[in-house]
Amino acid sequence: MNIYFRVDASLNVGSGHVMRCLALADALQQADSQVNFIVREHKGHMIATIEAAGFSVKKLPVTSIVNHSDILGVSWQQDAAETIGALENKMPDWLIVDHYGIDQSWHQALRTSVKNIFVIDDVPEKPIDCDLLLNQNLGYTDEDYNQLVSQDTQLILGPKYALLRSEFSNTRPEALKKRKKYNGTNNILISLGALDINNLTESILDHLATITWPKPPQVNIVLGEHAPHFESLKSKIKTYPLQLQLYKNSSNISELMLNADIAIGGAGSTAWERCCLGLPSLCFTLADNQRAIAVELDRRKAAADLGKYEPQMIKVFLNLFNALLSDKNKWFEMSNKAFTITTGQGTNLVTNRLLSVSA
Repeated sequence: MNIYFRVDASLNVGSGHVMRCLALADALQQADSQVNFIVREHKGHMIATIEAAGFSVKKLPVTSIVNHSDILGVSWQQDAAETIGALENKMPDWLIVDHYGIDQSWHQALRTSVKNIFVIDDVPEKPIDCDLLLNQNLGYTDEDYNQLVSQDTQLILGPKYALLRSEFSNTRPEALKKRKKYNGTNNILISLGALDINNLTESILDHLATITWPKPPQVNIVLGEHAPHFESLKSKIKTYPLQLQLYKNSSNISELMLNADIAIGGAGSTAWERCCLGLPSLCFTLADNQRAIAVELDRRKAAADLGKYEPQMIKVFLNLFNALLSDKNKWFEMSNKAFTITTGQGTNLVTNRLLSVSA
């Protein structure tokens, strides 16, 4: 099959869209599909990351147009026209679209240039014209999309279909075994988005440093290559009474999650990675589309919802954190509930669904 992805990363939208598309792209490529990406060159675009993963990228330029969506970067009409040009009359079997700035009008403009359209969505709030739609988040049903898609659109919903890299499903058996024992909090993972523009990581470290530890825990921090506070954090970590390790674009995140006893992170795509490995987590809402995820994970006792970070939330954070430190039953419950959310097989399930459509 010939497959194209239309997806962006930027300082505004972060890296999550690209990362989950890369997980799916890798699975499709292993199934002998020809995979290409179409990406606009926003600041923080991650084109080098996509190319390093072995995929060809058609680059769309950033322009100086004033009246446009901050997310898309140009008008939808211009983006659609440039995407059609990037396809070079290849008529792909699937165009996979993962973009908050794209809706039904854009999809309809592409209809004569592609055979099928697959949309990866997070919040059912805009009309969509596609053949297949994935929303991997908790709590949504077919009814949520009744007024937004045609009756012919196939829906695949829920974290059963979460687009995770194979390293997570491969690591899951070891995690299931490891989480049967609790030996205290000796290893903490902090992963608050690839960019962490507001430097929430530093605030968390400041408060972890106020805890009286019998033995300072190992704290691993993961950020992306475009994180604006990376260098300042790198300089400051030497001042904390903790064993700190700072990672840029970690290539072993599943190993870091496996070794961690508690994670502090966002409620985006990494929430499903943590659930796959049964890692008890405290979740901050780092973007509006994460709010429903955090609330639902908390309701199911698979993670603790800390809400959107604000200074007054630190007391709540410390209380919840200390509760996990002191109550191993709560830790076991959260780990066990997390395991039930996703098995990590979603990427394979979605790949099979795409490949089942004849070219």
